[in-house]
Parts: sequence; C-alpha cells; structure tokens
Amino acid sequence: MSLDAVFEDAARAHFANPPATWRIHPGPGGWNIVDLHGAVLDTCATFAQGEQCRHSGPAAQRWHRRTDWYLGYDDTSGSRPLTALERLIVADLVDAVTSADFEIRRATSVRPARFVDQEASDDRLWLAALLPDGHYRVRGDFATTYRADQLDFQDEQASAEFRTFLYELITGQELATAASHSTENKARAALDSC
Repeated sequence: MSLDAVFEDAARAHFANPPATWRIHPGPGGWNIVDLHGAVLDTCATFAQGEQCRHSGPAAQRWHRRTDWYLGYDDTSGSRPLTALERLIVADLVDAVTSADFEIRRATSVRPARFVDQEASDDRLWLAALLPDGHYRVRGDFATTYRADQLDFQDEQASAEFRTFLYELITGQELATAASHSTENKARAALDSC
C-alpha cells in the first residue's frame, strides 16, 4: 500500500469520527468518552464533565487541531505541510462530507434511528434522512447510504423522550414523580397540553 493510500485512509477515518459521534459510557473509573470504533479517549468523574470533555476536552482539541492541519489552517504546530496530492485527497473528502451534509439538510423526511446491528449497550440515536433514491443518509456517516431494513426507526421513542423533556422543562418536576402524585390521566393530560 502506498503512502498516499495510507494518508487517504487515515484522513477518511478522521473525518468519519468527529467528536459529535463519540458517546459517553459509565466505566470503572468514571464516565468514558468512547469514539465511533469503541476506543476510550478519556475518562471523567461525572457525566456532565464527560459531556463537556467530549466537545472541548483534550481528545476533541486534538481532533480539531488535526482537522485544521488537514485543511491547511494550522501553520504554527510545526507539522509538515501537506503535499499537493494530499491536498487533493483532503479536498475530495471535504467535498464528500459537504455533499452528504447538503443531502441531509434538503431532505424532506429526517427520522431518528438506530442501526439494526447496533449493540444493545449503545444507546445513541442517529438522524436518518430519506434521499430521493429511497436510501437513507445518516448524519455522521458521509461515506455510506443505508436501506430502510438496515435501520431501526425510533420515532415513538424520540417523541416520548421529547414529551418527557418538555414536561420536565415546563413544570420543573420529573414525569415519574408527577405521575406518582396524580392519576395516569392527569399526567397524560399535562403532556398533551405541552
């Protein structure tokens, strides 16, 4: 395999694994920030610290610095400049990412989904946008489109979670607590009024 092919594979893997695709899982030493491939990038004491670290912690900062280098913005790190062929490879990847994002933004139907083969412990929901050809583009995966049978759509779960979030935001009470102090119908009526 040539060095240019290795560079392209590394750049493709980098752009396919941004901090937005990382997740936070409980671990023995706290909360682990886990990348798309399952590698533990960092550990934090609380979930809130983990969420902050996922977006602006050391691993996220490294990812952004590497992105800046790929895009030619970083000339202070001492890294070598990209060759002309490497710049073309990055330009092609950026075009692919931009095109995928454009497809998602102009889609008329975007639904929350899990992958059919997604591990049960992986509780992430992905946004799947219906493309004109009947396939789905998943936000965070610019390289592949999916058939409907490869996705498990979670419309009901997302709606229920959103109703619960709104109820708690508006009333300041947890939904389970409110339901335990009143009848089921009163809690449902409060939800429906949101």
